[in-house]
Parts: sequence; C-alpha cells; structure tokens
Amino acid sequence: MVSLVSFVGSAYFPVENPAATKFALLARAAQLGHLGAQLAIEQQKIELQQQQQEQLSQQQQERVMMQLFGTILRGVGR
Repeated sequence: MVSLVSFVGSAYFPVENPAATKFALLARAAQLGHLGAQLAIEQQKIELQQQQQEQLSQQQQERVMMQLFGTILRGVGR
C-alpha cells in the first residue's frame, strides 16, 4: 500500500482525487502497523493543521483590511 502511494495520480495509476487516495492507502497501512505510514499520516495531519492556521490568518488579515478600507471610505464621504 505504501509503495502504491508513489504511483497514485501518475500515468500508472490515475485517480480522481489523488490526495484522498494517498491518504486512504497510508491510513490503512498505518492501521496495519506500518511505521513509515504512521509517520506519513502524522506529517500530513501537521501539514493540514498548518494550512488551516494559514487560512485563518489570511481571513483575519482580509477582515482587518476590509474594516480599514470601510473606515477610510466613511471618512472620505464626510
């Protein structure tokens, strides 16, 4: 299963959602006790958490900029 992960999404093993397929293969291998797969799953979880944190940070920055822009426009209208 772990070896198949490298082929997922390639011309050898095209799939509709490569990321989900890779995760499913690694998760099953991890469940069966494969140490490398367990480590890969943990790494993917960490990367997913980092991506979510970055998205939240970006959304907060966008809100602050919109508030600032709204404040500027209200000041110009007076």
